[in-house]
Amino acid sequence: MNLGTAVAILFTLGTGFGLVHLLWPTKTTQARLHLLKACLAVGLGLGVSSCSFLAALTAQTVIPFATLVLDAIAIAVVLAAVIVVGRRRDKRLSPISTEDESPALGRVALVALGVGLVFAAIGLYWMAGTRPYGRWDAVAIWNLKARFLALGGAAWANVFNDALAHTDYPLLLPLSIARLWTYAGSTTTTVPQAVPVLFAFLTIGVLLATVSILRGRTLGALAALALMANVYFMTYPSWQYADIPLGCYELTALCMTALAWRLGDHGRKVWVLAGLAGGCAAWTKNEGLLFVVALLTATMGVTAVVRGPRRIGQTLVPLLGGLAPFLLVIAAFKLGVAAPNDLFRKLALSEVWDKVTDPDRHRHILRIAGFLVRVNHDWLVSLGLLLCVGLCGVNPNRHDWPAVATVVLTVLITALGYYVVYLITSHDLGWHLKTSADRLFMHLWPSWVLLVFLVIRSPPQLVTMTSPQR
Repeated sequence: MNLGTAVAILFTLGTGFGLVHLLWPTKTTQARLHLLKACLAVGLGLGVSSCSFLAALTAQTVIPFATLVLDAIAIAVVLAAVIVVGRRRDKRLSPISTEDESPALGRVALVALGVGLVFAAIGLYWMAGTRPYGRWDAVAIWNLKARFLALGGAAWANVFNDALAHTDYPLLLPLSIARLWTYAGSTTTTVPQAVPVLFAFLTIGVLLATVSILRGRTLGALAALALMANVYFMTYPSWQYADIPLGCYELTALCMTALAWRLGDHGRKVWVLAGLAGGCAAWTKNEGLLFVVALLTATMGVTAVVRGPRRIGQTLVPLLGGLAPFLLVIAAFKLGVAAPNDLFRKLALSEVWDKVTDPDRHRHILRIAGFLVRVNHDWLVSLGLLLCVGLCGVNPNRHDWPAVATVVLTVLITALGYYVVYLITSHDLGWHLKTSADRLFMHLWPSWVLLVFLVIRSPPQLVTMTSPQR
């Protein structure tokens, strides 16, 4: 790592930690809260710095050293907001779980998690070395765009050239890679290898911290182990695709949603953090826009049921406040320079009804989905988690049921959206399913693990329930 790369990382962390500190509602005294804040800071810092780098590319003919200048402006604005707003935190708020913990079982789970993380790091390092340039989409889409962006000048506009594939894809990942290349002064393969691996560990950290906060350390460690048990999750970072970053941001948005529900009326700032994470998801891949729609729909529905229709605005306004900056960037990108989406560009409206009413298309989609679950041993982990829920029962703590309902609805609406896209796609359905279905599963995998560990009964509760009554 040279000095330029270190400066880029410091700017990213400074912006991210400033944002999280500004929006964090409680005094942070627990290690699990510190871990969650650190993961949030890195993820949101990367999202914000990608936007500042895009602004630098458009302004570099006017402002010398635009990347450095705009990064400095971004961190200065955030730090100024921290100073102006102040550091007042409510000590009485505590989202930490009050469930009974088994110290011995917790230590065993944490040791197992530590061993798992060591093997995960070794495996990811080895796999990244075997694919220094990633797989095909990384070479032809993500890293190719990053190289054009890193060139700057007139060259970066080539990312919108119709000769390239998927010119409508959002740019968080290639912008993040190009920004680090710009600071480093070279297009080293280490950067595109390291960024997806970083997102994989951020995903583990966010899940571990959130479940530990809401359900206790034992379940937190078990949730992280369940996440890593899916071999695809530990393989995809070496492909250098945007699927792991997208899954990370979707999980983060849902984790912030769960935390906001736990804090009740004091969780408005956490809703803003959820919106920022959702905005980053939308800025990562087109599927992230569908996730944002699902999250907004689920949040409004659950709020209407739990708090009443008149209080929807109390939840929706801060959530939209976090989403707004990224949605504005995406709107400018989509409406200003991006080409039409290739899934629908060649689709005539007259064809939509024929495809929707074609039973063969429905059977084909369901058959492929069933094949992925039956044959791919990685997804047996998911079935194992379902079995655990059935054997152990569900969490008797009803404070988290609004969060559970929000996660369930968001995941279901997102999955339904994927189904509809396959149904009406202008591509050959067989090819489309073959090349993307498994990756769409991976988008939702971390959120699915979160859902299971929000509802499952903890091991100490099981021991209490099964102990003989005197």
